Amino acid sequence: MERRKTSLPLAPADAALEPVLIPDCWYPIAEAAKVRADRPLGVERLGRRWVLWRDEQGQVACLPAACPHRGADLSLGKVRGGEIECPYHGFRFTGAGRCTAVPCEGREARIPAGLHVREQDRPILREAHGLLWMWHGAETPTAEPTWVEEAPEPSRRHATWEEEWSVCFTRVMEGMQDIHHFPFAHSKVDPWRGKAARLDPYECHIEDEVIRQVACMRRDEPEAPVLARFDVACAFPALLALRFGERITGVVGLCPIDRDRTWVWARYAVHTGLGPLMDRLAAWFSLWSEFALVQPDDKRMLASSQPQAATVHDHALVHADAAIAAWHKLRRRHLQQAHAVEDTTPTLQAVAGSKA
Repeated sequence: MERRKTSLPLAPADAALEPVLIPDCWYPIAEAAKVRADRPLGVERLGRRWVLWRDEQGQVACLPAACPHRGADLSLGKVRGGEIECPYHGFRFTGAGRCTAVPCEGREARIPAGLHVREQDRPILREAHGLLWMWHGAETPTAEPTWVEEAPEPSRRHATWEEEWSVCFTRVMEGMQDIHHFPFAHSKVDPWRGKAARLDPYECHIEDEVIRQVACMRRDEPEAPVLARFDVACAFPALLALRFGERITGVVGLCPIDRDRTWVWARYAVHTGLGPLMDRLAAWFSLWSEFALVQPDDKRMLASSQPQAATVHDHALVHADAAIAAWHKLRRRHLQQAHAVEDTTPTLQAVAGSKA
């Protein structure tokens, strides 16, 4: 069987025991619409810098951004005839990593094997649901990237947003699944300012590596009315589908840049009943409000949390954290399967005792 792996540098000391990257998983790395045939796109994902472009057939190509010749950043180059051209010396490469031109040596020169990108350095990619996905694992994937039906697909009614957070991936994933922080961490935009904090009911289920939460937030009073409802589905390890009332749906994709930074991407769709243009404007405004007014609170809380690269051993979880515990349980399972790590985590069994 073909063995190909994309690895993340392991440092500092505890990274070798609890790596940021979860093995044998798909990670969203870029919005597909931003990868074009007329110019390359450079991204930092999964501990490396990559160059992305489309070939003459419209297929996405991806290689390590460092030119095999002398390390120049290929994403600063040009796309010519479906191939990427190095900006430094004009060497050209196909999407399969084969060097096709060494201008300084002439057209008839034999190209050294060392100028071809090694097979183990070429990532496995998929284009699906308007995203590009990269496989991180030792084996060739046997399944496609997991999607959830609640997540909005690309359309004329959606808007997207992306940014980089200086927060470890595991912390961001915990924060994205945390419902009960809202009335306290977001008190500036929360009309109840901490008064509506009880989750009742709160349900969390796992099926086929999808973690689903449904919760109602109300005041801690007898027969208090529901003030907010939350519907969150997490497709392990790095995709979340959200519903805000009856009109707004969203999907959030995350990818580790390195041990301390995370790429955060979101797509919102809004149904105003006033046509695609108004829907798109409403979606953009919803995203702007979310990332300008709400998410800065999360970034501040997550960046200040210790330790920065958290595992479930660092927490004392409660029932409302069941989704976080379930996510760590799936993470531990992948680590067990890949590295034969023994699971001795009673917190997971107590808090996330589900059918996962």
